[in-house]
Amino acid sequence: MSDRLPPVASSAIQPTVVLSAGGPVAWMFHLGVLSALESHGWDLADCHMVGTSAGSAVAASVKSGASLDQVHAAMVSSPTDHDPQAIFNTLRAAGRTITEGKLRDRVRPLAPRFVRQALPGGRGIAMALAGALPSGIFPTDPLNALPSVTRNDHWPARLWIPAVDAATGNVTVFGRDASEATVADAVEASSAVPGVFQPKELDGREYIDGAVSSSTHAALAAELSPGVVVVSSVQTRAGRRPVRIGARRRLANEVRVLEARGIQVLTIEPDEQTMAVEPRLLRPGFPGADELREAGQRLATEALAERAPGDQPTVRVS
Repeated sequence: MSDRLPPVASSAIQPTVVLSAGGPVAWMFHLGVLSALESHGWDLADCHMVGTSAGSAVAASVKSGASLDQVHAAMVSSPTDHDPQAIFNTLRAAGRTITEGKLRDRVRPLAPRFVRQALPGGRGIAMALAGALPSGIFPTDPLNALPSVTRNDHWPARLWIPAVDAATGNVTVFGRDASEATVADAVEASSAVPGVFQPKELDGREYIDGAVSSSTHAALAAELSPGVVVVSSVQTRAGRRPVRIGARRRLANEVRVLEARGIQVLTIEPDEQTMAVEPRLLRPGFPGADELREAGQRLATEALAERAPGDQPTVRVS
């Protein structure tokens, strides 16, 4: 019997795929990782997916029935004829917020009490920074314009999307917790970056970016008792920024929770070569998108070939 990760997902293996936050870089990197899993014989329809922030957009699209190529095309496509008007309407609404004197409600710190979360025993620097930032001016509507998501009337099976309650700092997991939210609603909530986007109001509560609590939320997979958890993690890549250090420590703790339950974990992160493409990705036309996807596929393929049960996770904490 092979000592490597199973080549085909089955009911006995119960695989879970975790897709992290990380903006457009995460979109492309995750698509590459998912491409590698498909090539390895995994049926993504049978995988449980946990997607946070940028990861929620990819997970929701795939679990709603879009192919990886369809998601890729949507994320790098030029605006349609209708998009400029939608963008104009969004800017006009933001301008109205300013001219009508409502701006002060959007520039106040979102949740000053969150700042204490940076102290030892707290939830980390990301939540502390989020509390100090304003809630943002722009509405979250543009965040859900992805294939299959906006027209999906039913919540897809095996999809969890975490977001943070702006009032309490607690995590709500859409798809697990009772809610009337649609898939599009959940993607907006999980992607509502403080300081940029307004919180997403659902069921009488306001929600912000799920990455405020954790860029991965990998420990949620413990509730599913999977045989294997694959974590595609962009925010935990190398670097000395406080948010990245905090993300690495959080993921290390999450991996320990999973492995303590006998769950095999494979963490896939961008390397320096991959991140060198990032500046080009953010230019008009998204040059570098193909390279990032290819890098995610390459790194995942290498990890799938080399990883053996019992190995320690490759998660840096300093």
